[in-house]
Amino acid sequence: MLELKCKMADDVILQIDNALNAIVNVTDKSGNLKKELKYEIHETLSQLRELVVALESNLQETKEANQKMTLEVKQLKVALMEKEK
Repeated sequence: MLELKCKMADDVILQIDNALNAIVNVTDKSGNLKKELKYEIHETLSQLRELVVALESNLQETKEANQKMTLEVKQLKVALMEKEK
């Protein structure tokens, strides 16, 4: 179940990145936006991308911690079963 949630989170991050790219493309193509506004949009998108990278990093750390804990639980179960014999 956790693996499914992590995969879904990866998909969400990809969709966020695609949406940010779409905003960049629209901003770059628009001839009606003032230079300052385009700059502000690009700066905000840059900040959002940094946040997405931080989320991806946090997601990866969480995945690794969960995998480690799952392995520890399996090892403890095996040790307990061995002790009960």
